[in-house]
Formats: sequence, structure tokens, C-alpha cells
Amino acid sequence: MDEPMESIDPETTNTSNEAGENDRKIPLLRPGSMVMMTLTLEDYESKFWPKLQGAIDQLLNMQPGAYIPISYEQMYSCVYKCVCKQFSERLYSDLISHITKHVQSLSCQLQTSVDDAKEFVECFSYLMHQYLQALSGIVPIFNYLNRFYVQSKLKKELNEELRKLFREHTVDHHISYLLSLMEAACDTPFAISPPTMASLIKNLYSLNPVSDKGVHIDEERPVGVSIKAKCKVCSFMWLTLIPLFPSFGH
Repeated sequence: MDEPMESIDPETTNTSNEAGENDRKIPLLRPGSMVMMTLTLEDYESKFWPKLQGAIDQLLNMQPGAYIPISYEQMYSCVYKCVCKQFSERLYSDLISHITKHVQSLSCQLQTSVDDAKEFVECFSYLMHQYLQALSGIVPIFNYLNRFYVQSKLKKELNEELRKLFREHTVDHHISYLLSLMEAACDTPFAISPPTMASLIKNLYSLNPVSDKGVHIDEERPVGVSIKAKCKVCSFMWLTLIPLFPSFGH
């Protein structure tokens, strides 16, 4: 599918009786319509992308459960204009590059707390929850890019691609250590708080879910040290914790 072209006002001029059969109806362009708007590379780099980048950063650094007054309508409009003006590839590249740098920084942040098991687990849980929360705001902003470029041309899904970035650059580097701490915590009640443990299991599963047959849905590249390889530990913790929180997951 080609990238969407700007819509043109359906109103047309009327032909007169003297014009004859060869006259054609000419669309009327209203001032300010997308058809009349031009978007140069300089405009994209100095106005459109910085505005979107600012919104992305706010969402990525937002405290879980907090609210940031972002104009989603304005951000969606920026994406719409970029896609309509043939900047889809550049916009997608910039988005992926920016998110990649962020998740790499999260991995470095986790590395600083590996000497304290409890702090590491809590930090990992917090950062993962924060990132997934941010995606719930970022993906809708780039919905138009997803529909007319990521899905139609790349045959992918933006939400899944952004989740993969977190798996590849953050989870894969720490999952073995994390799951070993979670397994050890099973022998020491409340070594890790039940809410933190439950959140970890839920979010880890959502990042790399397993089908009913026990096979990773992401067949092309499972999480580095496969969560499936630790499925007995995760299953035990999951079945143990969920009954303690009847409202969890609803």
C-alpha cells in the first residue's frame, strides 16, 4: 500500500453550458489544507521531530500512574503530516533510534544495582512497568505511521517492535540474573514483595508470551535466556501469587 495522499475537498467548480464536453471539474483548495502545505527536511528536523521527541521523552520518564498534559491531538497531527508528506521512513527510523538509546540507558541503570539483589529486582520491576506504560501513550500517537508504513510496508506492528527493543537491549542482558533472584526468593517469604513479584511475572510474560503449546509467540528470536527455560519457576510463582490478589490483572 502506498503512503496516503492528502484528501482533496470534494467541492468542484461547475462547468458552464458554453464550456462543452471537454471541460473538466477543478477541485477547490481551501487555504490551510494539507494539499497546500509543504514540509521540507528542515521543517521536519527543526519543528516536527523535536516536538514529537519531547512528547516521547515525557512519556518515557513519566512516573507510573502519573499524568502528563500532552496534547495527543497535536502530536497525532504532526505524525499525520509527516506521513502524508513522505517522511514515514525517516520518522520511523528516528523513533526506533531514539527508543533504542533509551532502553540501552535502562540496561546501564540496572547494571549499577546488581550488587543489591532487592534493589535490582525492584528497579527492574519499576523500569519495565514505566516503559510499558509509556508505550500505551507512544503507540497511539504514532498510529497513523503504524497503519500506513509499519503495517503496510514493513508488515510489522509498531507496538511489538517497541517491545522487542526492550527485550533485546534490556531484558536479555539481565533476565538470567533476575530469574535466579526470583527463584531464590521463593525460599524466603517476602524477600521480594508480592506486588513486585506479581508485576514482574505479568510484565515479563507480556513481553514474550508463551502459547498454549508452550512455544514462544516470538519464534524468530526468543528472549536471550529464555523465559520458557525458567517456566517451572515462573509458573510456580504465578500460581502462588495470583490467588493472593483476586483483583490482579482485571
